Amino acid sequence: MFVNEFNEKIFQTLPGQGWHVLVDRNPEADPSFLDADDPRYSLEPVIAWVTAKVERKHDKGKGSWEEVLIAPLVRTTIHSELELLDARADKYNVVYLAPGETLQDEHFAQLKGAYRKGVAPRG
Repeated sequence: MFVNEFNEKIFQTLPGQGWHVLVDRNPEADPSFLDADDPRYSLEPVIAWVTAKVERKHDKGKGSWEEVLIAPLVRTTIHSELELLDARADKYNVVYLAPGETLQDEHFAQLKGAYRKGVAPRG
């Protein structure tokens, strides 16, 4: 196990095996995150699937807990740094593409909450 600079305790990695992640950097949530030349969207190859312990804090500041999660590790296009794309992080919206799947318009719709083809909402 090792601890990265964000205090995430990484204790297992598996190869990315051809998966990709479409990333929306969501400038509405944090406009200062992107520079003028940075793209809003990028398609990042998954380097590894990482099992990690991440510290979570309660919204009202009443303590914290550690959560075990599996998340993709990617090298970001913008800063060329390795980053763990935690699904609970609110600075990104992500959609996963399986090995061999090509990027299509429906993937961008999924970033905004649309369902995948063949999946119907409950109700």
